[in-house]
Amino acid sequence: MSKLYLRKYQNNNSKMTKAFGKWFLRAKHLETLNTRELSDHIAKHGSIYTDDVILGVVTKAAGCIAELVQQGYKVKLDGLGTFYLAVTSKGADTAEDLDENAVIYKRLRFQPERSKWSENATANMTLSARVTTVDPYAETPSEGGGNSGGGGVEEEP
Repeated sequence: MSKLYLRKYQNNNSKMTKAFGKWFLRAKHLETLNTRELSDHIAKHGSIYTDDVILGVVTKAAGCIAELVQQGYKVKLDGLGTFYLAVTSKGADTAEDLDENAVIYKRLRFQPERSKWSENATANMTLSARVTTVDPYAETPSEGGGNSGGGGVEEEP
């Protein structure tokens, strides 16, 4: 079962006048898993391949995704989502005044899968996530947390 850990934070950005001083909830993550840890996890799901073979495939896939995106392709991982490059640019009065020098920055984007048939689609992942209490003093969140609609939270340190 999936879990959604929450923590409280207060907006202290005075430039955001409507939200300044208000409290909000943010997702709390346990940790970031690296490629090796992901490969180990995949191998534990009854794969016929060992973790080192899976690591090689995942590492090669990550490199190839980056290469293809840099060449102008979108790369869709069925059931997960699509990676692509996006740019932000300065505006111009006419199309003729606009060229590649107008690009302010480029970034890698990810659009989650939205198919209602995929168990990994955004809607299915978020609907099945159970809100869980976070103990601000514990190394890891407690298992006995709340349920959807009433989960506990931790205040931002």
